[in-house]
Amino acid sequence: MSNIHVHLVLLFQMNDKFEITKDVKSQLKFLDELDKLEKKRHEEQEWEKIMKAARLQQAEIERTRQQEANETALAAIGPRKKRKTDFSESSQGMKVFLNYM
Repeated sequence: MSNIHVHLVLLFQMNDKFEITKDVKSQLKFLDELDKLEKKRHEEQEWEKIMKAARLQQAEIERTRQQEANETALAAIGPRKKRKTDFSESSQGMKVFLNYM
């Protein structure tokens, strides 16, 4: 275990990104601030998820409302009547027209 510890200490000493310090109070303060930032980021992500779900729910409510309004309007108009095309009358009319000629 001590070999690993010595190796890690050497790695940290050789790296310029790490600074050896004995100020435990500032280290704890830094870690506390880091935890607060992480918690804030997590809360913001949760808030975004909630807002996205609310927007989707609102869109679904609006779609349902629009569909109900369309159905009500169609019911007020009444059933659609299909136009009947009476081919027998039109074909007889053509026969008369052709006989006339």
